Amino acid sequence: AAAVRGASAAAALRPRRRTPTPSPYELRCAAAGAVSTCASHTLTLPLDVLKTKIQSDAALAGLTLVAVAKKVVRTQGPLSLLAGFTPNAAGYFMQGAIKFGLYELHKRCAFEWLERRGVADARRKYRVAVWVA
Repeated sequence: AAAVRGASAAAALRPRRRTPTPSPYELRCAAAGAVSTCASHTLTLPLDVLKTKIQSDAALAGLTLVAVAKKVVRTQGPLSLLAGFTPNAAGYFMQGAIKFGLYELHKRCAFEWLERRGVADARRKYRVAVWVA
């Protein structure tokens, strides 16, 4: 029992790891990433739908993109070009928020880690390495 108490006392003296909390700037970056990726991928959704239809239907394989679009709209209606709109928009919204938000959070944490280790002028010396990482 004494060894257990000693171990927990040693653990209590060890510095606790701090979970990084996103700053307002990083949250704005996450929001911008969410909106931008959602918009860009959703605007190109009709092209993706047409590409998938060309790949899956041998009768469409030799036609131009415009001819395929006309045929799909005529046979399936214009809304068929937006097939999968909701999951596509939701997925890219989350992906953009996570990717852009975590990227900015990682940059800050990396610079803070370098500065805690006494690296002088870390933000200038290692900015490219941190940006690329």
